[in-house]
Amino acid sequence: MAKVAKFVGADARYLVHADDPALSVGDIFWDLVVWANYATMPPAAGNYGLVAKWNADNEYLLRMVNDDPPIYLQFFAQKADNSGNVNVATTIPLEVGKWYMVHIWHNPTVNLIGLDVNCQAEPVTAVIPAGIRDAANEFWVGTWGGTFHDGRVGPLSIWKGAANLTLAQLQQLYNGGYGLTHANLDETLLAMLTAWYQMDEVTGARVEHVGAINLAEVGGAINSEESLLGVPASLLSF
Repeated sequence: MAKVAKFVGADARYLVHADDPALSVGDIFWDLVVWANYATMPPAAGNYGLVAKWNADNEYLLRMVNDDPPIYLQFFAQKADNSGNVNVATTIPLEVGKWYMVHIWHNPTVNLIGLDVNCQAEPVTAVIPAGIRDAANEFWVGTWGGTFHDGRVGPLSIWKGAANLTLAQLQQLYNGGYGLTHANLDETLLAMLTAWYQMDEVTGARVEHVGAINLAEVGGAINSEESLLGVPASLLSF
């Protein structure tokens, strides 16, 4: 079994790091991948913040929204000139208690942002000119705008390089729905990797494995829970 971070929305706790170049975007190839599992869905007309650099100086935001219905994941990106934002949202059904590998990205060559879940071959996309704003917001996991994630969070990673992650690389990270650990990444993936949080600590700071951009707890302890996420399928037996 592997450990993942367990967030309880009613506790109003989250993880944070100060602004850091590794956590910002700009007009570059950029991917963020995070595993999320929801214990509850947001209330009607509500939302749960998942990953955000979106506060006084908006940059990017990933959240779950309940429009009563539908319920969907939504990725906001602020335009580089701060003239507004664009967003994309999932169209697949979402369920309580199920793991989702959520992938958001920016491609500077075609001026697109995108969002896909569990290696969708056809992600949802939107045009954004000149990249995503690079400002000085803190990096948050598990919150945004006074809302708090209710459920589990597994590995979270950020990738920058000469291209976006390919579908084959995303399928490698997905690993049949069980994900990978940092130790299982091959050289091609490691060459693009900017930040990796395994989220397997029992409690306390969540360690970042590339540049020590560790996440601190806010509001109290965020505990862990055992999960099959990160366990190679070849080692599973039922």
